[in-house]
Amino acid sequence: LFMLSRHKQRGSTRQNGSRSLTAAPIFLVSSLTGREFFCCEVPMDERVERVKVYLESYGAYKRRIEAKREEIDTLRALAEYTSRPTDRMTPGAPSAGSISDRVGKRSAEIADILDKMDDDIVCLIKRGHRITQLISTLENSSLFDVVYQKYINGKTTEEIAESLNYSSRHTARLHKAALESLAITYETWEEETG
Repeated sequence: LFMLSRHKQRGSTRQNGSRSLTAAPIFLVSSLTGREFFCCEVPMDERVERVKVYLESYGAYKRRIEAKREEIDTLRALAEYTSRPTDRMTPGAPSAGSISDRVGKRSAEIADILDKMDDDIVCLIKRGHRITQLISTLENSSLFDVVYQKYINGKTTEEIAESLNYSSRHTARLHKAALESLAITYETWEEETG
């Protein structure tokens, strides 16, 4: 096993005068020998983007589950509509056999979607737990609160700012700081927790 030893950030100045973190060398320490060695250098914005994608995956699972719920509601409404009694004397009215076939088909589709939804719910729970573990590595409770509310609760920056009694601008700064902090620990955390 290897552990993150330290990081250094190099920056460059943009034309507008703002600073951009470009890369953070990663130094790893072997748990067997205790020797430190340079691993790689990945631009900070790429590392932040990786963490952001990982955190956003929780919301993607939630949206996928919601889409399946809506699909199930639609299929149930179709099955209910199809199974309503019709006037059998009307020429061209569907036979009882074809109605039960269509209802059975809708029921099978619903069962398939429910199975897939169960899998997504399990993944959602696991991902939520892992994301909570990751953001728990943040030492600052304000950073934790912002990231938790944004990625687990799905709140916007404005909603988070209001709930924490911060300005939107301060909340955005906290969010950026949290992502940069998580970017530093994400790769090592991912290896340790599997």
